[in-house]
Amino acid sequence: MATRHAKSPRKLLAVTVFFTAALMLFTIFLDFMESRFENSAFYFSESLLFSSFWFIFLPLLYFQFLFASTRKKPAFIIFLILPIGLHLFVFPGMVWLLSYLYYYDTFSYLNTLKFGFVAHFITVVLVYTLPITFFKIYNLQSKYERIPASSIPTSDPVTSFKVLDRNKRINIPTVDILYFSADPHCTSINIGSKKYVINETLKSIHSKIDSKMFVQIQKSVIVNIMSVKYYQSRHNGDYDLVLNEETVLRINRNYARDFKTTFRKRHQDTT
Repeated sequence: MATRHAKSPRKLLAVTVFFTAALMLFTIFLDFMESRFENSAFYFSESLLFSSFWFIFLPLLYFQFLFASTRKKPAFIIFLILPIGLHLFVFPGMVWLLSYLYYYDTFSYLNTLKFGFVAHFITVVLVYTLPITFFKIYNLQSKYERIPASSIPTSDPVTSFKVLDRNKRINIPTVDILYFSADPHCTSINIGSKKYVINETLKSIHSKIDSKMFVQIQKSVIVNIMSVKYYQSRHNGDYDLVLNEETVLRINRNYARDFKTTFRKRHQDTT
């Protein structure tokens, strides 16, 4: 687990370096093409200097994503507003310093600052807001895709669920339930050919039932391990699971390991 987390920053850095270099080269190419169309002189050194605008994304984006991925609730101003401000004010400083050290003419800090705001403000805002927004949304979805271990009940699990059957309330023993399936609006209790709808989320149900008897096999399905007849690989990481009454369910590869562990343990306990 530690190795996988250690690789993520390096992979992020490599991707950032690649896109930064690509954008710098693309900017120089555009400057060259513009000079050809306008029949004006092209100065490679000056184009390279101002393409350093893209180079500043390299450290700032890296630390922005690194900070956001290591903090549960990073301060908005730190990981969003700060990189935008730093980029816009560091860029003219870099141009001034490099031109002062290596060029015949020194570019004015204020003039470059004005140029940066006019030419690059929208680009900077988009680059520092859109990727990190999608990153946080993706992490949030991944976090809640699997029911957390903290939802496993610490008290005795429920032994039945009350459902409505033809205007009559009845109790369904959990041992008779084959599997629970959820959609955005409700959760179904599946018992052979019958299905009862209850007004609870799958996460809420998971917190009540016996984790040694029920195991999650998809984002929206929890199966009774005692109702499983057998399962077989689909050779792509997923599995087909066949219940005692021949219903076939899909085990998503993200849940296969937990399912097989629970299945083997339950099988050993009953032999």
